[in-house]
Amino acid sequence: MKGTEIFSLPMKVFTIEEYYNKQNDKVYAHSSKEAAQVVGKVQRGHHPESVMIWWGVSYQGVTKLHFCEKGVKTSAKVNQDTVLDRIVKPLSNTHFENIQWTFWQDSAPGHKARTTQAWLEINVPDFIRAED
Repeated sequence: MKGTEIFSLPMKVFTIEEYYNKQNDKVYAHSSKEAAQVVGKVQRGHHPESVMIWWGVSYQGVTKLHFCEKGVKTSAKVNQDTVLDRIVKPLSNTHFENIQWTFWQDSAPGHKARTTQAWLEINVPDFIRAED
């Protein structure tokens, strides 16, 4: 792939929840009561608020952040309709104008789906197959 630009579109879920790592965050106190005054309780919710984003990254630069709708699941269909069609497909004419590029994504189930692999075969100049 010499001379080819690699483009990755990572997905990340950010959860809005306080985090306390009891293995790494040490509190020295004479009693548990004293320690509780220094470190308050970390509340854990059953369904903490979160946001999922997609972001394209390459040597040529980055795309705008794409914020997913609340509650969206990353199925193959959602991936194809909201990310691949809207973000990845136009890149040949915008981000990579006149540059050979290869698309790469992780091994999430929606990315490995046969329909997604078929979509990539038709719509991008080159991509790293799920089995590779």
